[in-house]
Amino acid sequence: MTDAETAALVAAAAAGSNEAFTELVRGHHTLVFRWALAVTDNPDDADDLAQEVWIRAFRGLGGYRGGAKFTTWLYRITYNTVVEHDRKRQRQATA
Repeated sequence: MTDAETAALVAAAAAGSNEAFTELVRGHHTLVFRWALAVTDNPDDADDLAQEVWIRAFRGLGGYRGGAKFTTWLYRITYNTVVEHDRKRQRQATA
């Protein structure tokens, strides 16, 4: 998917197009999953985290301003989601 195609899909998804958001997920889900897997080293956790990333991306899409590439924005959401997951896991382990 080109940057121009991604930008058009982001704009359409932000305007309320579920089809455009679905295409963004299709085009970038493997990337999000691989980022999460690289950190967790657990496919089940990575899959769960990828789903959480897409929920957060959907909710935050209106805040994406296009100053950075969509994948950079998506990576940041993924990173924050994985870090939060690790913190919760550490708290549960010490409780």
